[in-house]
Amino acid sequence: MRSVPQKHPAIFLHGGWRCASTYLWSQFRHLSSTLCFYEPFGEALARCSPKRIRRDTADGWDSRHPPGLPYRTEYLPLLHPLLTGVPQYREKFALARYFPTAAGVAAEARYLSRLIGHARQRGKHPVLGFSRSLGRAVELKAALDGYHIIVQRDPLQQWLSCRSYRGRVPLAYFELCHFLILALAPARSPAGRFARMLGLPRLPRGLQRQLKALHAAIHPWSDELSYRAFTAVSLLSHALAEPAADLLLDVDRLGRSSGYREMVSARILAAVGLALDFEDCSVPTHDPALVPVDLNFAAVERSVREHLACCGADLAPAHGGQSLIKDLADNPICAIEVDQAVPCVKVVWKRYGTSAQLRFVHEHILHLLQTHRIKAVLGDDTDLPTIHAEDQRWIIENWLPRARSAGLKAAASKRPRTHLGKLAVDAVQSFAPPGVQLRSFEKVEDARDWLLSAVAS
Repeated sequence: MRSVPQKHPAIFLHGGWRCASTYLWSQFRHLSSTLCFYEPFGEALARCSPKRIRRDTADGWDSRHPPGLPYRTEYLPLLHPLLTGVPQYREKFALARYFPTAAGVAAEARYLSRLIGHARQRGKHPVLGFSRSLGRAVELKAALDGYHIIVQRDPLQQWLSCRSYRGRVPLAYFELCHFLILALAPARSPAGRFARMLGLPRLPRGLQRQLKALHAAIHPWSDELSYRAFTAVSLLSHALAEPAADLLLDVDRLGRSSGYREMVSARILAAVGLALDFEDCSVPTHDPALVPVDLNFAAVERSVREHLACCGADLAPAHGGQSLIKDLADNPICAIEVDQAVPCVKVVWKRYGTSAQLRFVHEHILHLLQTHRIKAVLGDDTDLPTIHAEDQRWIIENWLPRARSAGLKAAASKRPRTHLGKLAVDAVQSFAPPGVQLRSFEKVEDARDWLLSAVAS
């Protein structure tokens, strides 16, 4: 097998339904130097065949998408001649794991790596255009690196576009999926708690059964309920995704400002070496006054924000998130380096990190353990105020087993200053997997000395 060129960075386009992300994806697809995969998490990939792929085009339904080849043409060479479905794709990738779970994104990363490798073997830039990835964008960036564009649209316009398909697509799919994302979210997550506040039911296994059961349970739904579900998913998704963004792209502005189009094109050219022309960008608008909706949208959004806060959501874009992505060695959240004298990965926490940031840091620690063949971690947790329960569980059940498999033998840290921080670290350390020693100390020097002996033994 010939070597796979690594000079073509993978490009990830993260957006929601009806936010013009297909237009953006199609602009990349026009380039001869790219191989563009449409909706890599879309459930249609579970049962696709060459015949189904060839008949699924923008002209085959009221898509409002630019014309072109069938959406999923690029998957054709990957299909098995006697089987349906794209290899390594799993239906649970679509919505069941939209928000991060204790399982992490290892399965998704293996599958996407195959798509990326397929493009690189052909000397192409891999481009992956998603409508189901915002909740996992940070984890995907940590696992796969690449250049990540977060697509934004005026939320009201986006919801009105989704609503406009009510009665025109089966099960009012675009609206129903926002309900389903919440209903399938981890029970103790903000999304899961909000789902219970909306009264969404427990659902059977299997995506098609879930869609039908949920539709039967809540249809016909009110515009207010639909907008509440959409707003919750949108707010939670972008709060999680934006720390991963190399570029935040406002499609409304892209459609109306030539200066902004030039700036976006220049940013992408500088980052990945691809020249795109957005001069034909036109994002349609829906006049709320002409839609039969009697709803105070601003009041509903305020209410949703308040209820999500009660559910434990952190909706403010995380301060320092962009710096964390760009420079893990020195940023407002933490500092990470390899200390070859021990040797160990050293992590100094400087302030509170959101769930997405904490997991991103841990994924990078794991990467350093693997690439440098290091068996120890030294932490200065002085300014780590706490670790939320869901993140404690993720570290215990997901990260520590993977770190042990990567060779981790010992981790030592200076104890946090706060009481909640101490309780959180103690809770994690009490679940150390067999073969891994976890200890806390009052001084960094004592932690380092213990680690030296633990690694040597």
